[in-house]
Amino acid sequence: MSRLFPALLLVSVPVAAQEVAPIERTYAMRQTFTSQMREPNPFSNQEWRSTHTHTWALVKWTQVGTQVTYTETTCGLRTDKVFGAETLYPDSFVKAIDVRHRTATLSTPAEGATFRAGPYVQSFGVKLSDPFREALPTDINDPRIVDTDGDGHPGVTVGISHPLVGSGHVFVAQRSVARLEGTVGEGGKVTGVVYTAPDMFKIDADRWWLKVESPQRQHPDPKESPFVLVPVADGTSCADVLRDKDRLFGD
Repeated sequence: MSRLFPALLLVSVPVAAQEVAPIERTYAMRQTFTSQMREPNPFSNQEWRSTHTHTWALVKWTQVGTQVTYTETTCGLRTDKVFGAETLYPDSFVKAIDVRHRTATLSTPAEGATFRAGPYVQSFGVKLSDPFREALPTDINDPRIVDTDGDGHPGVTVGISHPLVGSGHVFVAQRSVARLEGTVGEGGKVTGVVYTAPDMFKIDADRWWLKVESPQRQHPDPKESPFVLVPVADGTSCADVLRDKDRLFGD
């Protein structure tokens, strides 16, 4: 009597894709947003001038293939003088900026890749249920206005100093939608442009001359708002970034 043996099925099992090891880097970051401001003095010709706001940050970057996640911790801000006025950011303003968690994509995992992050929302002094689409408050009593920096004033407080009229404070609510596009260069350095659409409501001010409207608009050339990510040693702190910013970014 013959016995029947089941046929042996040879199944081709694909080899599991080799797991890609993450690349972890620490970066010092500088973003520069360039806007144009009109002279607030009604007796002047009210010309428009460019003003530059620089933000320095510490970035912790994790890359898996072409996917990037990173955290961005703000270290400091500076706005260049315009029409003789200097903008001052109190420590409470900087400390009120949360650590930001971002995602980005690369066109390839190698040098020369295109880097894209965003769009994402950044807001200060206001809490919006739909931050991408909801209009900013226009009323000082709007409950969406919050004391983000905890100094007892609505919104966030920014100092203004002018050699002719003195110093004071402005309380503002601000929201901007931004995206970054750049290129990964040699050694992992990333350079590119910040595309952003800022919106601000001046809630109040503690000096009469600061209550006057000072219209601002985005600079028409996006290349005037660059960003750069420079690789730095692990363990670098915000204090290190601010101390070495001239060397790192050529300021």
